[in-house]
Amino acid sequence: SSWENIEKTYLEARKQLGEILSAVEMIDGVALDMCLKINKDVSPLESGAYPYYLLLETNGSRAEHDEAKLEAFLESTMESGIVADGTLAENETKSKHIWTMREACAIAPNALGYVRWYDICMPAAKMAELVEGARAMMAKEGLDKKGGHVIGFGHLGDGNLHLNLVCEPKYDEEIVKAVDKYIYTYSAERRYSVSAEHCIGVQKRDYLGYSKDDPSIEYMKKMKKMFDPKGILNPYKIFDVTDAPK
Repeated sequence: SSWENIEKTYLEARKQLGEILSAVEMIDGVALDMCLKINKDVSPLESGAYPYYLLLETNGSRAEHDEAKLEAFLESTMESGIVADGTLAENETKSKHIWTMREACAIAPNALGYVRWYDICMPAAKMAELVEGARAMMAKEGLDKKGGHVIGFGHLGDGNLHLNLVCEPKYDEEIVKAVDKYIYTYSAERRYSVSAEHCIGVQKRDYLGYSKDDPSIEYMKKMKKMFDPKGILNPYKIFDVTDAPK
């Protein structure tokens, strides 16, 4: 439930399920509550809401072996107190439902208004600090009262945080600029990458310098010109070939 317990649970999962563990996904409580409400869905956990959730998936060669190890893992972590509640997907229908809730975090908020996606490569231990820090900044500036929301989810095992800003009911330049500045400054100060798996694209183009120094960007431009001298591959998204050094 607490972020400290999320970390402990992840370490315990690697210890007990290491050879069959195939996915470790994190969803914060704000994200799950928002998506359940939008989709009119119900969580398989019946004991109430929590600040953080983990979704673990195994992919061993024998389903019975996986299930037994998962049952033992859940029992031991609940007995130790690091897991407040848990459920097992005993069949494919329940497994799909649980994954649907995780995947909804990236899709469902679009129903509320404008959504801006951030994709940070960072240590798993710091993910909550970034999400909660962004929320605190927004509250201090009164941006939450203007319809700004921040939700956090992502691939905990890969050190990949998806932090989404939701502006309800529509795009708000003040909120977007404030959150951009906070997240990219935070990332730059700690030498995190502003793009973990979804590339730079148009949205992050102006923030590339937050995670790459000038010489690195110059070499990127040279490589662009070397492999795409006519500028026909995904043109004008990040670099124009005319920007490349001679």
